[in-house]
Amino acid sequence: MAKAYESMALPPATLPVSFDGPYADTSVNVIAPHVDRRFYLQAHPDVARAGLDPAVHYADFGWHEGRNPNGWFDTKYYLSANPDVRDAGINPFWHYLVAGQHEGRRVKEPANFRRGLLRDIMPPAARAAHDVLPPNARRIDADALLSVLEGALETACGLVVSVSHDRYIDNVGGTQILIADEEHKFVGGRFVYCHFSPAIARLTLAPPEQPPHLQIVLNGVFIGATTYAAAAEALRRIPAGQPRGRLFVLHSLLGHDVDGLIAVARALNPSHSFFWVHDFFSVCEGFNLLRNDIAYCAAPATASMACRICIYGAARDMHLARVRHLFEQIEFHIVAPSATALDVWLKAGSLPHLDARVHEHCRIRALSVPSAPISKDTVGGAARIAFIGQQRFHKGYHIFVDIVARNRDSVA
Repeated sequence: MAKAYESMALPPATLPVSFDGPYADTSVNVIAPHVDRRFYLQAHPDVARAGLDPAVHYADFGWHEGRNPNGWFDTKYYLSANPDVRDAGINPFWHYLVAGQHEGRRVKEPANFRRGLLRDIMPPAARAAHDVLPPNARRIDADALLSVLEGALETACGLVVSVSHDRYIDNVGGTQILIADEEHKFVGGRFVYCHFSPAIARLTLAPPEQPPHLQIVLNGVFIGATTYAAAAEALRRIPAGQPRGRLFVLHSLLGHDVDGLIAVARALNPSHSFFWVHDFFSVCEGFNLLRNDIAYCAAPATASMACRICIYGAARDMHLARVRHLFEQIEFHIVAPSATALDVWLKAGSLPHLDARVHEHCRIRALSVPSAPISKDTVGGAARIAFIGQQRFHKGYHIFVDIVARNRDSVA
């Protein structure tokens, strides 16, 4: 059956400029222009680490493993909905491009995004944890870290130890942008800004018996990896009062070891410690407070039926106990980006804290901007639209995908 479609493959000359081919395999030439390389590499870091071509990987392995070539085509659904394609052993994305789209076959489960989420949902602890430490990263012990910090502190008036879930200098998102702005302001004020993030990315706290290494970014530059113990020892050995200003700022707990963070904070001996409410991970592992990743739950009591039927409910008591231990050992000032976020956090939990305040990320001001009509000629033959933000259900991404899929071949 695959041979019957071979003659329908597009000739390389008709492929977009961004196409990386032509490939020896004509079927790869068909799918390659439509494989979203950035999407594929971000969704599958193993492919990125191996330096593989996304189109070739999808053609050879990806579709067999149920991976998706882009954000609008569901490989598993297409095969389950089209047993003729599945039984013939045909690459489903290739089939859709050369035949399926003309036959009216769907690329995603119709009007049932929620069912798909529930079908694939799993507890956070069962979700993949992966090493995000750059290759050949320098391993830094307590002596080396102390030497680096002392050199940076020679002309500084303060030291900030900041903590989040990833290297903010390499990842883009709301939290990362705020941390970068925070670093810029502190460094401009002659503070040393030392940022720690876990070397293993998780959607949970680190298992108590497996504290990860820490990635170190100093004044916006990645310098290597260390351990919680080495970081605490280096900070403890900085002479008292040098510098006078010391701050501990916790932006995210994801992937971190609670006892390790307590040790680091105690060694720093900050004048103030701040906890940012960027999400609600401190009151539930489901940091968006969505029951089964679908319906807002407002963080009910752990013994409630709402928690008992939720994928995050079983581990919530243990998670909250570890978070409470952190808050009992570190006296935090709470900072939230909005009054709404702060109100949700205060109502959702009873974690001890010194005080709470709102510090807005930004303010949106309406401007009057003249608009011009958009036509096919204006945009070179096709309208280009983008989804701004994370590709998540609660942000409406499923609606965006459905609109794109239904209008891919529309002509204005």
